[in-house]
Amino acid sequence: PVGRGLVSKAALTKQPVVANNLANDPVFAKDILAKAVPKTFVFRNMLCVPVLDGKGRVLGVLQGINKAHKGVARRDTHIRTGAVPTHFTPTDVSVLKVLATHVAVSLQTLMEDDEAQQHSIHDTIRILKEQGLSGLSK
Repeated sequence: PVGRGLVSKAALTKQPVVANNLANDPVFAKDILAKAVPKTFVFRNMLCVPVLDGKGRVLGVLQGINKAHKGVARRDTHIRTGAVPTHFTPTDVSVLKVLATHVAVSLQTLMEDDEAQQHSIHDTIRILKEQGLSGLSK
């Protein structure tokens, strides 16, 4: 929900949010995520980076959860390999910001393509109506 949790904080502030100790983080919305993941999953740390369009509007938020040793970020890494969880670093923030930029460009391209297609469809319908060929009323 908007206004609750780290993802919302990143979206509302339009800034990256790093929480390396989720057990003691007052913004972390445990109750929301508890419904979406297995009860055995333990949240240790989280990195959220907003995806912004060219005008600074939020398109979404990228989220990294439970960074593990050597940058391996998988839910079960600590169970299978005994990897020691580590913290998200400024480098991790920079990498996710670059990825967010690429995601934003891709999303904007898709939205522009969809908008152009919608205009084309509307123009075609308008022309067919003007020519009386559409079977639709003007």
